Amino acid sequence: MKRKSFKLTNLLLAVSIGATILSCTNDSIENSHEARTTETAPGLANKIVKFRQDEEKIISSEFKSFATGSTSNNVEKNAMFYHDLKLKSVYKERETFKFTSLQNLADEINFLVLFDKEKAENLFQKYSNYLRKSIYTVEPTLDYETAITTDINELSTIKSDTSTGKYIGVVSVKEGVLLSNGVYNITWHVGVEKHKDDIGLTFYRNFTQLGSNAYVNGQWVLYPSSMRPALDAYAEFFGSGIGEIETLGFLSDYGSVIRNTGGKQNYVWKPSRGKIGGTFTTTVNGNEYKLEGASNFQW
Repeated sequence: MKRKSFKLTNLLLAVSIGATILSCTNDSIENSHEARTTETAPGLANKIVKFRQDEEKIISSEFKSFATGSTSNNVEKNAMFYHDLKLKSVYKERETFKFTSLQNLADEINFLVLFDKEKAENLFQKYSNYLRKSIYTVEPTLDYETAITTDINELSTIKSDTSTGKYIGVVSVKEGVLLSNGVYNITWHVGVEKHKDDIGLTFYRNFTQLGSNAYVNGQWVLYPSSMRPALDAYAEFFGSGIGEIETLGFLSDYGSVIRNTGGKQNYVWKPSRGKIGGTFTTTVNGNEYKLEGASNFQW
């Protein structure tokens, strides 16, 4: 196997995203308005999480076999194979649970762009009140647990944030590009999820996230890799009004999005500083690409 190694220590791009909301729409959504299950949200969330974990294991195995099975250097071919696997899983999830969740919709948009960018953009526009634009992807404005159980047909019942008119469940997000070689890059994301419990009380969870991407047809798209953050990589969060600090690390795994979510907090938090870096590798049809480096951040 050929190896291409790049060691980068400077931050290439860092941006802060507040509550930026962009948009989207697609025929596949129009044809999937099944009635939502009456199962309680916690029980349903557990089943969906388990389903997604099982699917991700299957997809990772199939993609690794495909990516190492050729000596050509065709990132487009690899990316389209991966995105096709992910789209099939998106539609399988809808069939299994009999509804289209907000997270499922966002996933469809992210993995549709290589096949039909216009449809992906239309989906984005249609549900713009409930989605936000990250660096290269679309994400729900609701926290993950709520987004995977919220039927898009019931979005109008969600109480909006009166200060913005948008539906905010993810706040104080900081994100940027950590490492890149022009073909393959790693993004970092640090922020706070806003939740409500069963009796309507608000609480928060801090999160850290790494994203893996490839440059295909003039755009950066999700592309899996082995992400091994440094043992001393962390993000620090400041508890507004209470003066406390929480430190949260970054998870190591294989995939295109790896997220670490902290414990339940009763106060508003915001990212304050961090050190993010590690070693990241991916394969493009027989060629191994490696990125290494770290950067310090003050937010």
